[in-house]
Amino acid sequence: MSSIFSSMRLLRSILVLLMSLIPSFVMASGDAYLTLIVNRDDDSAVYYLAMPSEDIPELLATDLSLVFSDGGAVPIDEFREYGSFELADEVFANVKGKAGDRTLNFEAMSMMVHPLDSPQPFATPWDGVTAISVCTVDYEKDALLPAGLQLYYGAYTDGLTPEEPLSIAFPATGREAFPIVIHRYQDGVHQSTDRAVLEDGGTLVIPANEAKVKYRWLWLWLSVSAFLFFFAAALLRLRFSNRSPEAAS
Repeated sequence: MSSIFSSMRLLRSILVLLMSLIPSFVMASGDAYLTLIVNRDDDSAVYYLAMPSEDIPELLATDLSLVFSDGGAVPIDEFREYGSFELADEVFANVKGKAGDRTLNFEAMSMMVHPLDSPQPFATPWDGVTAISVCTVDYEKDALLPAGLQLYYGAYTDGLTPEEPLSIAFPATGREAFPIVIHRYQDGVHQSTDRAVLEDGGTLVIPANEAKVKYRWLWLWLSVSAFLFFFAAALLRLRFSNRSPEAAS
């Protein structure tokens, strides 16, 4: 009997492990044409984007030769030796960010390519960090062409407040609409996974953190109420302390 219970506990542990891997596995298996991961905190945001390399001109209004500059292939040695954050700023120069009505300056953290037929897990902020940091492409030239590669990009911005929605606007190029999956995180905690369609020249809007906005309003209400209470108490105390003995009698 004890061996049966031990087997059941082992099976349950395996199932829990598999369930924990499902989000990354599903998104890494071509479930969406584009995938976006956004992680916000009180005053900054990081986003990661996964997209087919062939669609750089259509989605980003950037020439393929900017990335595939080695005779139509990725200069993979340069990527690995020198990094790609400066090049990434050029590649994504036409993607604009806003916080409410204010323009934000996104700074590239890194950009990397991986084989399209072996996509990276891409559903959490840690997946994003790994995808833009580690290169899994072979050195053979045929493996470095745009048709066989997925592009991964990460960028950072600050100057946000919890009350402001974050907007990421893509240029209009005359392309067709692209389906996209958006994984939204707040302080590293998963908030939602949404499916959308990114139209030509479309803007993705990441909403403000409603819980923190409500918390701030509650804190403000409590602070004002406490101030008014103690102010009224001070006035009453002052009034009674100034009463003359005759008035009291």
